[in-house]
Amino acid sequence: MMKYIRNNKGISLIEVVVALTIFAFGILAVASMQLSSVKGNFSARNVTEAVTLGQDKAEELYTLPYTHPDLAAGTHTQNLGYYNYSWTVVDDDALENTKTITLNVQYTRDGQTKQAQIVMAKTDII
Repeated sequence: MMKYIRNNKGISLIEVVVALTIFAFGILAVASMQLSSVKGNFSARNVTEAVTLGQDKAEELYTLPYTHPDLAAGTHTQNLGYYNYSWTVVDDDALENTKTITLNVQYTRDGQTKQAQIVMAKTDII
């Protein structure tokens, strides 16, 4: 037969402290994962904005006439708040009557410079 302890009147203080310690470590682990997630989302947002703004600028350049000053051979720059655009135009690089445009969008966050690059060709349609 089994003997039952009759003086067991509840949870001891040591058990409560051990349970709270385990719970605290679990909460700290979840909090650190949440912080990493927020940082990752912020970084992804910056990259998405840079690529989107770069694509907008690329479309703007693509719609300009072939002889527009912004499409003259050489390097051009433009600042849009926290993003810096620079694009290099090379005449007749791949094909005759074609301009190769390399567009870079740069931004700096936390002391690190990030860059998105778009390369496109614009032809002179005759």
